Amino acid sequence: RFIIYAFYLSLPRLYGIIVFRKTSYLSSWRLKMTLSIKEKTVLKEFKTSLGQILGGQLIELKLFGSKARGDGRADSDMDVLVIVASEDWHIRDKVYDVATDVLLQMDVCISPKVISKNRFDRLRKEGTSFIHNVSKDAITV
Repeated sequence: RFIIYAFYLSLPRLYGIIVFRKTSYLSSWRLKMTLSIKEKTVLKEFKTSLGQILGGQLIELKLFGSKARGDGRADSDMDVLVIVASEDWHIRDKVYDVATDVLLQMDVCISPKVISKNRFDRLRKEGTSFIHNVSKDAITV
């Protein structure tokens, strides 16, 4: 269940939406703030660029961390899990190159974590804390 409130702050003309979400595992309320238009645009361009460069190697992108939870600041980086078909350092380098290009062009820091689908599935089955936390907060891009 979601309860949505719109708000307006005059300094510096900041508009936003606050979404309170009832979490099932904690039975507590959690504050979520939507991504800015710039952040949404950056994620879309990041995904498009990776799709063009990696082709069929790109399986999925998941935003996680403070931006996904809604508790990130304006200067927080955007943690993105990049799930690819195979483990290859060439692929990882290409992902980091695209993230660097985004930083230089848009002044938004994307912090990619590149992992193969097989390794992601294996770590999920093992119940690692990293994959658990990513899965808990992740927003598919």
